[in-house]
Amino acid sequence: MTPDQWFALGQWLVGGAIGIGAVTAGAWGAWRFRGAQPRRPICTCGHGYGTHDGGHGPCGGKLRARRNYTDFLDPCPCRSYDGPDPLLIR
Repeated sequence: MTPDQWFALGQWLVGGAIGIGAVTAGAWGAWRFRGAQPRRPICTCGHGYGTHDGGHGPCGGKLRARRNYTDFLDPCPCRSYDGPDPLLIR
């Protein structure tokens, strides 16, 4: 092979390595950083701030329960909202 052919082969190999590295880095970056999830005002019972009466009353949510092969909607036993303050969430 002539020196020009070796140089062209080297350019192809370097270009291919850079291309593979860029694709791998892009895929790894997308996998690594998925973005911050927005915080929502959720009580520990799993219901949102809106199901509690002004944040101080009992929860108005319903829980699905299955007894004797029948579905029931039971009231949530939560007495008051104990999640994060919704005014501080952005």
